[in-house]
Amino acid sequence: FECKCEQNATVSDAQLSGMCREYMTKMQELEDSGEFDTSDDFTMVIEPYFENTKDLGKNPDGTPN
Repeated sequence: FECKCEQNATVSDAQLSGMCREYMTKMQELEDSGEFDTSDDFTMVIEPYFENTKDLGKNPDGTPN
């Protein structure tokens, strides 16, 4: 699955990379906020799959890989 942004030809790779960085920043801010530090049986974990994302893979025809 991919987000609609990746399917949109008007969104550049640089814009998409910026969106990924912004998403990770907001997730870190949410984790740092302490909003989820109210229970011993819940943990918020940020998976860094978008960290340092610059270019998403594409097939030879230009479609997302």
